[in-house]
Amino acid sequence: MPITKPIVTLSQVCVSRGNRELLKNISGQCSSYQMTAIVGENGCGKSTLLGALAGTTFQGGQITILNRNIHEWSAKSLAQHRAVMQQQALTPFSFLTDEVLLLGRSLYREPMRQRLGWLQQVASWLSLEPLLGRDIQTLSGGEKQRIFLGKALMQLFNEGSLANAQPDLDNKLLILDEPTSALDFRHQRDVMQRLDSLTRLGLTIICVSHDINLISPYCQQMWILGDGQCLAQGNTRDVLTVPTLSRCFHTQVELLQRENKPPLVTH
Repeated sequence: MPITKPIVTLSQVCVSRGNRELLKNISGQCSSYQMTAIVGENGCGKSTLLGALAGTTFQGGQITILNRNIHEWSAKSLAQHRAVMQQQALTPFSFLTDEVLLLGRSLYREPMRQRLGWLQQVASWLSLEPLLGRDIQTLSGGEKQRIFLGKALMQLFNEGSLANAQPDLDNKLLILDEPTSALDFRHQRDVMQRLDSLTRLGLTIICVSHDINLISPYCQQMWILGDGQCLAQGNTRDVLTVPTLSRCFHTQVELLQRENKPPLVTH
């Protein structure tokens, strides 16, 4: 088993808007070789928490990445260690899909052949080959989502590293906001399996999802948010309980036990 280490630490993180507290004293750690799922009902603070991790909505408390306060990082250095995929990626112009993917390498000075090598590798991982060379404006919502996930991954490979080699993703953080919301069943499974394989290379993933049943088999840790607070945090099987989920979603839920998988949440 790989030795995990804390990559992200949150301590008493708070976010307010006007007189409304959006997040109240959120604390926890996310480690290498792991996916942390953040779940909860609409408006509970999931995307606000990701905004804090991205440094855009952070107001109180402390967030460290690799034991360094998030505000002490330069924008370039942080971008080389942490990539963010927003819930809704705007595409106001007619870029080719290849151009969008290559934007993920704009931080680095490297030969174009290396960039194109990573483009082909990521396209293979996410089954993007049929989408290459197309106008981003002509793609469906799910196709765009896969392209922007690919762009985020492109950002995390070390400068000078070669495609077709096993990437070094230690000390790298990928933050995802509903990355599979527009995908069909097959592509949801394919994306989650690919993300799972990348955590085995050291990648730390923090993923917001409204689909508990989709993400629970792939995450090692789950945070359940409710009313701006963390209602439960820990091993996925341990936090998926009827009292916690019923409180989170303000409705009675049921758990159907599955062999070798976390329980299926239903109502």
